[in-house]
Amino acid sequence: METVIFEVFGDLALFRKFYTNTSILTYPFPPPTATLGIIG
Repeated sequence: METVIFEVFGDLALFRKFYTNTSILTYPFPPPTATLGIIG
């Protein structure tokens, strides 16, 4: 089994929970769909 480790960083990031319409409730980490988008 292979493991891939990478570091993603930036000045700002916001991963809003899909059922909210404000930016107060966010995930503390990127959700799987955002992670797949970052990887490409």
